[in-house]
Amino acid sequence: MGETTDEKKLTAISGSLAKASVNTAILRTVAERAPAGVEVVVLDISDIPLYNEDFETNPPAPIPMAHS
Repeated sequence: MGETTDEKKLTAISGSLAKASVNTAILRTVAERAPAGVEVVVLDISDIPLYNEDFETNPPAPIPMAHS
């Protein structure tokens, strides 16, 4: 049988996309100070298009996509 491990991997997501976000800074600190056996990964969601109900009636201009 395979070995079991007690190591835990957690994903942390900040709701702010701001570069100087305090929330994201806190998550980075948590990741740096995680105890042994715990890995905290701060997920970058800046490339994910987020839903904004305000855009339903007044959508922004389309963003050109790079094609390879």
